[in-house]
Amino acid sequence: MTPSSGYVHYILQFFDTIKDIVLGGFGGVIAYMYDYTKQKKHNKNVLWSNSAMIINAFLGGFTANALGSFIAMDLHGRDGIIGFIGVSSYAILGIVESKFAKAITDRILK
Repeated sequence: MTPSSGYVHYILQFFDTIKDIVLGGFGGVIAYMYDYTKQKKHNKNVLWSNSAMIINAFLGGFTANALGSFIAMDLHGRDGIIGFIGVSSYAILGIVESKFAKAITDRILK
């Protein structure tokens, strides 16, 4: 094993992480588009918001990166799961926020 071959592992790991963030970000954008079209059916005055879409992309990318490490890299359909994590980022973050906050306060207040 040459010294430079050790770096290849980290470079590949970096690109795997970027891929998860991008897939989750696309999932976040899809979630925004889905919510927008649902709201537009009921209220024609709903306006498109680029900033909300970008925020959704960041949230989707963050959630996918945070949870992607729990999913085996060789799992068939992993990329689709990562994309759906991005789509579901609001729900996932809401669950994590409520459960994690409760677990932390329970431990602190014991």
